[in-house]
Amino acid sequence: MTEPIACPELASKATQQPRFVAKPALWALALALAELGCSDGAPQSVTPGSSAGQGGALSGGGNSGGGTSGGGGSASTNGGMAGSTLGGGGGGQAGAGSGGSAGSGGSGGGAPCPSAGKALEFDGDQHTEVNAVVGSTLPLGNASRTVEMWVYTVAKSWRAEHHLYQYGGTNPKEGAFGIDFGDGPYPDMETYTNGTGDNHFKAPTATVKEMGWVHFAMVWDGPTKTLKGVLNGVTVASKVISVELTTSLSDLSIGFSPTFSGNGGFTGKIDEFRIWSVARSDAEIASTMKRHLLGTEPGLVVYFKFDEGLGTTSNDEVKDYVATLRGDSLPLWVASDIELTCQ
Repeated sequence: MTEPIACPELASKATQQPRFVAKPALWALALALAELGCSDGAPQSVTPGSSAGQGGALSGGGNSGGGTSGGGGSASTNGGMAGSTLGGGGGGQAGAGSGGSAGSGGSGGGAPCPSAGKALEFDGDQHTEVNAVVGSTLPLGNASRTVEMWVYTVAKSWRAEHHLYQYGGTNPKEGAFGIDFGDGPYPDMETYTNGTGDNHFKAPTATVKEMGWVHFAMVWDGPTKTLKGVLNGVTVASKVISVELTTSLSDLSIGFSPTFSGNGGFTGKIDEFRIWSVARSDAEIASTMKRHLLGTEPGLVVYFKFDEGLGTTSNDEVKDYVATLRGDSLPLWVASDIELTCQ
């Protein structure tokens, strides 16, 4: 049997649900929470779009940007309600109770990850490196491709011939594919193919600082013979060459180059290393660079999250390739403070 509502005013309002309330279940819950605030039968006012819960309030408001919040707010204390976490992009229903925080806007449709991930920290002076045997899965020859990763740079990162990654070899020309820091120091960079594709450029100092996280991507469009350097989802260097690439089969080297790192490898942190078999646009890179992927996305052929946190290997999320940590000392597992969302 249904119990009568203790507060007379609430009993009246229970039959007067506002037409603009998008979710009837939330209206019913609002009434229930408001009833908890009744003392000795004294009615508590209930205004459309919010519920009083001993000082907590659920803000009304629409679904901004066409979707509800991708990141949920933390639960309010003293009866306040939590923000919705329904995974759409854009802002949304904010849970703003007394003592609670508002639900944050979504990023690319994902929800907040349950815990912070990991990253690998490299010391180029100790020749730290990660080596993976992935075979012909790597885009070879003149095939289109995108290689991308998050990188935490420090002052010692920006040194000549200190490499973020490479695969392919030095013979024939145009056979390598990698990124280094040009002739150094900050903000000098280079995307290279060991041939006419080598392209020195300056990172934009307004958006890429000497120290901090930056998203690096190197894109090759085979049909148009165009090589691009993309930082934080924006193309900052582009070069059209007259010949095709001849990228050869090799291991995948991360944090160093097996042919050019005589001066030592990269110093800093690397996270979320991905290779695609397509030339991704700036918009496509930007749409996923702040999200963990599933490993099943079309065109994704290699994906190292670097989230293991211990041991001497890391597993690929696409086909379970194994990357091995090597060097005079090994790369270190460290906490990653990149703010990524999960699917």
